[in-house]
Amino acid sequence: MFYYILTVILHEYGHKIVANWLGYKSGEIIFDVYGAGLKLNGVYKRKDDILISLGGPIVNVIIVLISITLWWIFPSMYLYTSELVICNLVILLFNLLPIYPLDGGRILVACLSAKYDKHKVIRISSRICFGLGLIMIVLFGLSLIWGVNFNLLFIGLFLAINSIVSDTGKCEERLRAINKKKGKVMEVKIFKVDSADKREVLRCISPVYYSLFLVDTKSGKKIKSEEDILLG
Repeated sequence: MFYYILTVILHEYGHKIVANWLGYKSGEIIFDVYGAGLKLNGVYKRKDDILISLGGPIVNVIIVLISITLWWIFPSMYLYTSELVICNLVILLFNLLPIYPLDGGRILVACLSAKYDKHKVIRISSRICFGLGLIMIVLFGLSLIWGVNFNLLFIGLFLAINSIVSDTGKCEERLRAINKKKGKVMEVKIFKVDSADKREVLRCISPVYYSLFLVDTKSGKKIKSEEDILLG
């Protein structure tokens, strides 16, 4: 457990170092039930997003290479670093899965967003992530028959919770984009929605046009802007 916690911290600091090196003001490292992540302040470029996402895995690779080198120089170091190598390999390979918001998923989204709408790509990736999480949880249930495997449960919960929590960052990202485009002429589209639920209206929001929403309320129909709903 100590090695895993240490590995995760070093992994996130890898992202932080690259973000600072590229000139972004990175926030604190956040730890939660679904894992850990680096809070980035401001909007960053697509290529920079790829480099920042690679920062964590690169740190894991460096730790593995240094540890293996020490085994050749000081064979007794194997006793103290073998578990550390395993932990870094697990975190490395798991984070490189092409599932948002893991590092591999962020890299995939950044690459595809050059041709497709970023938010649509994220939604598809999040749904795949949630589906894989459910499959892992079902496999854990089946493992109760032939031998309990709690790793399946932990991974399943991690993927499922991450796919849900990753949606919360879209509101902040969209608000930053709105503020950046203030004063510019944009196409306006009006959508009729049953409620002002953020997840529902996010499907109607795009960086290329400004969205207005016709919402049914107790006092009648009311027009709400993107800011009204995202900030509400």
